[in-house]
Amino acid sequence: MRSAFLTMFIKEIKSIIRDPKILITMIIVPIVLTGLMYGIMGAMTTQAVKQAMKPGGEILLVDLDHGYWAENFTNYLASHKYTVIKYNDIDSAIKNYDTALCILVIPKGFSENLTRGYRAYLKIYYKIRGISFTSMMTGYKIYGVIGQYSDMISKHILEKAGLSPEYVSSPVNSTSNIVIGNTIIKNIDPSQVTGPLLILGLFIPLIIGLLAGFVAQLSATSIAVEKEEKMLETLLTLPLSRFSLIAAKVAAAFIVSLIGGGAYFVIMAWYFSQISSLGPANNNASSIALSALMKAVGIQTPILLIVAGFGTLFLALGIAILLAMFVDDVRSAQIISGYIIAPLMLSIFIGLFLDITSMSPIQQTAIAVIPFVNLVFILNLGLTGNVTAQLVVAFSSWAYAIIVLYVASRIIGTEKIFTMKLFKRKRRTSYSFHLLTR
Repeated sequence: MRSAFLTMFIKEIKSIIRDPKILITMIIVPIVLTGLMYGIMGAMTTQAVKQAMKPGGEILLVDLDHGYWAENFTNYLASHKYTVIKYNDIDSAIKNYDTALCILVIPKGFSENLTRGYRAYLKIYYKIRGISFTSMMTGYKIYGVIGQYSDMISKHILEKAGLSPEYVSSPVNSTSNIVIGNTIIKNIDPSQVTGPLLILGLFIPLIIGLLAGFVAQLSATSIAVEKEEKMLETLLTLPLSRFSLIAAKVAAAFIVSLIGGGAYFVIMAWYFSQISSLGPANNNASSIALSALMKAVGIQTPILLIVAGFGTLFLALGIAILLAMFVDDVRSAQIISGYIIAPLMLSIFIGLFLDITSMSPIQQTAIAVIPFVNLVFILNLGLTGNVTAQLVVAFSSWAYAIIVLYVASRIIGTEKIFTMKLFKRKRRTSYSFHLLTR
């Protein structure tokens, strides 16, 4: 025979799955919209970058110089798959400026300045057609072409003078070596290491924050549905302890939220992989950096991060259940769950910008007690070697969660569950009622 807890747990799972207000509003729609949003953003960003890197386009050229270097630059544009349409004056070019990348004016004296060794200038007329990422990146292609042509001329002049272009352009250079723990990664661009590490430090807390938001909404709505449909009175008459009743709701909301959060994780991981693949990347360097990071922070860090993450989820769930006891309908429960999600996400972003590596161990341990915020610090605490503070983060989250869930179970076992209100409305007698009673 199934236990009362298992029966209640299965009942909660079925209630969540069968209720369209919960399933569609809080799981299906966010996942579909998020997937669609990231899909469009990833596809449009990829297309914009590829379009900006792809040579070619139409350029309206006004040549007022008619010298050697002006003709040389025109031929350079044509050799790089740009269609050059010449005009005699700027006004004519502006009148016909429609789909071209830009209007490029070669002023008089351009060739003479380059021949004499003076800096020469080109005038660019660029039309702002919109504020989209694609249109802006496409329009800026001309600046890259001019920079390439300028580099080519510089190289030609330096080689003619018997000088090394690399030496003149950068007489002093540097090589970067990254130290993570006891591992040294030589000859690597710091961005190839710090970029993935920053994503890692942001990605995991953000996923936990999304999961906590799911948990808060589902649990608050579950309580509100039962209060609105007068089912809670019946549940309280069952031979089941109040703590078991809360635990069943917690477990059911957590399982369903874990499924929704897993979908978010897959979507966001796919999006970040798409964006990171656009720029120059060194996957070998990134993998070496992550391996060195794991050695530096110790094996206990990912374990304690998981422990603290689950504790944070159950803490958000307990707070949501506690607040949901003060409302009588689903709409109010969904509104009140926002009181949890907004501070939760804000605390995560505050933690991302707060550097605790320069603090003393005592200060680090004190900050580790702050719920939600402390979740972001586990990785940094591992780098500083403060295992004590890591343990405080992990177990304080669970301590807060247990306390909140215990308080909720105590309240739900009394008659206060039916009388508590977060906002008490004063009853007002309408003016029309006075008229009818006269």
